[in-house]
Amino acid sequence: LVVALESAKAILSEAAVLDRLFAAHGTLGIRLAEQGRLEEALAHLDLALQLRQDHPVVQKARDMARNYLDGNASFFQGDLDEAVVALEELYTADPNYQDVRVLLFEAHYLRGLSFQEAGRLEEARAEYEEAVVLNPGHALAQAHLQEVVWLLTPPTPTPTPTPAKKIVVDVSEQRLRAYENEMLVWDFICSTGKPGNNTKRGTFSVLDKIPNAWGGTWSIWMPYWMGIYWAGPMENGIHALPINPDGSTLWAGYLGTPISFGCIVLDTWAAKLLYDWAEIGIPVIVKD
Repeated sequence: LVVALESAKAILSEAAVLDRLFAAHGTLGIRLAEQGRLEEALAHLDLALQLRQDHPVVQKARDMARNYLDGNASFFQGDLDEAVVALEELYTADPNYQDVRVLLFEAHYLRGLSFQEAGRLEEARAEYEEAVVLNPGHALAQAHLQEVVWLLTPPTPTPTPTPAKKIVVDVSEQRLRAYENEMLVWDFICSTGKPGNNTKRGTFSVLDKIPNAWGGTWSIWMPYWMGIYWAGPMENGIHALPINPDGSTLWAGYLGTPISFGCIVLDTWAAKLLYDWAEIGIPVIVKD
């Protein structure tokens, strides 16, 4: 039709030809966009707008195609901030446009991971919340959101536990012992930090408890987490044998050997017993 109209200039008035050319380019551009052929669609929509500037329907179709292509390009180039700006605008206009919901979810989720790794927990929570709205069934996004909320919730001040409890970690023996009123309650084999990632010695306390914490630096889950001290921007603590993202258990069979990245690792059943027994605030003594 476009070719035919170009040939018809000699017969029809110029205004009539331009009107028909506009309609042809605009209609073709919109159809190509609906088929996902956005680069081709843009070419025709731009030609239509040259013939009739600011036509609302064609302008909207052109802006949506441009935003999608810009957002998609920014996403795959790793510029998540620019990707979110373009994709948010497109999603507001039409949440069902192409796969904008999927791309926008991934952008928010990846920004959440980045903020969490940098210790910017409020920003991470905001990103995870946006991601969960876009994809409520995504288990990892839900888990990360829950973890960040746990970390941002100040622990309720707890008076000195009565009866008195304490945890003693003997690095030389690779043993963790729990006492209540100076009576031995638990005596577990453990693993402390390997050379270069040594567990810090000293007197600490249980700072927080998370049922299943995510170790983003090493991409592992740490069940029955109890943080005991800060090592730079990250906490070290006591937890069960870590779980890899594929569900396999890390360091199984190595308990009793310094093998961790600095934490104190217990067998899973032992970690659960200790987690259920210990309260936030009880002393943790790590000694040679």
